[in-house]
Amino acid sequence: MRRRTIVRLSNNLISGVRLALIRALLANKCDMRQAIVVASSPRSGSTWLSQMLSTMPDSAVLFEPLHLRYVPEASQAGFSWRTYVDPGVDWPEGKAFLTRIFRGDVLNWWTTRQMTLRSAFSARFLIVKFVRASRLLPWMCRSFSIRAPVLLIRHPCAVIASQMRSPIDWKNPARPEIPSRFPGYSRLQKIIKALDTREEFLAADWALDYLPALLAPSLHPWQVISYEELRLRSEEAMQRIFATWGSEVPAEVWQKVAQPSTVTYSSGISSLEGWKQQLSTEQVRRILDVTNRIGIPFYADAAEPDYRLLHKIACDNPTATGTFAAESASAGSFFSARRAD
Repeated sequence: MRRRTIVRLSNNLISGVRLALIRALLANKCDMRQAIVVASSPRSGSTWLSQMLSTMPDSAVLFEPLHLRYVPEASQAGFSWRTYVDPGVDWPEGKAFLTRIFRGDVLNWWTTRQMTLRSAFSARFLIVKFVRASRLLPWMCRSFSIRAPVLLIRHPCAVIASQMRSPIDWKNPARPEIPSRFPGYSRLQKIIKALDTREEFLAADWALDYLPALLAPSLHPWQVISYEELRLRSEEAMQRIFATWGSEVPAEVWQKVAQPSTVTYSSGISSLEGWKQQLSTEQVRRILDVTNRIGIPFYADAAEPDYRLLHKIACDNPTATGTFAAESASAGSFFSARRAD
């Protein structure tokens, strides 16, 4: 018992010293205009992608600063687990908290878990990894001038298979909730009300995470990348990501491509078709039925999405900065017919 106590106190001391050093090294250094946002639904590969992007010179990774349990300031600022804010709404508290995030002022043991002392020493901007900000992306890009975010999307069956095997968080999912200003609220409420099973709840959350970004005007600042193309055609996908920022792909990226995510559980499903062995035919049918009814039709029972439909819906022509171009307000959308309730 005494030995365990000593070990625990030693670890706490080391952790505290490490955090103090990171705070000192990052103080007043991070240019929020250069911040890079990686957004996705949980278990979609965002940690893996952020680890690859962390090979960029002068960068450091900030990990999940909107996790309410580990970053209570997020809750105090008004964030929920899956916050949605209409892009036209002024939200000073949310903007103030995200400003602190992009400047490197929201630092604790959790948000710095993917950050090394070396990266903190050299960092001039942050790569901010979120699995709880996808619904917020249109508002975020209206409110901040940051580099084009990356919206990472993965097959819903793969995501849900991984969530259902995870030892945390998704054993008893609640029925999804959306605010009244969520696009297509009345139609979506009818779909949500009819859900019954665990996988249907998870499928609805997955689809709702991506819907606001997919409903956005065609000229938008974020770029949509699928996990599948990132796995199968890594070079092409990474070149597309970096070209949006006007940057060359760091040579070190390719060393990270083959490495598993540092948060991959032993129960994780790494192959693109692993979900076909875990989920029953009926579970797959229910998941895809929910995602299609909500309005995301480019994933079916194949391992890869329908890329033509994905990029048509995503209107994948991001601008170089994180602010919408003026003409985007009148731009059309593939989903325009679905905007009405």
